[in-house]
Amino acid sequence: ESNGFAVAVSDESILQAQSECATEEGVLLCPEGAATVAALRQELTTGRIKPTERVVLFN
Repeated sequence: ESNGFAVAVSDESILQAQSECATEEGVLLCPEGAATVAALRQELTTGRIKPTERVVLFN
């Protein structure tokens, strides 16, 4: 019903998301939270998620 899915991301992309969120937003994310941001970015790049869609990031 929800069209939800799960993805895996690399440790490197998690660290990058942590760093970028801290630098750009002033927010220090735990690795699990950063993994959701990394997954969103990954799926936006692949086109699985469109920039106009509403999504829920859940860890």
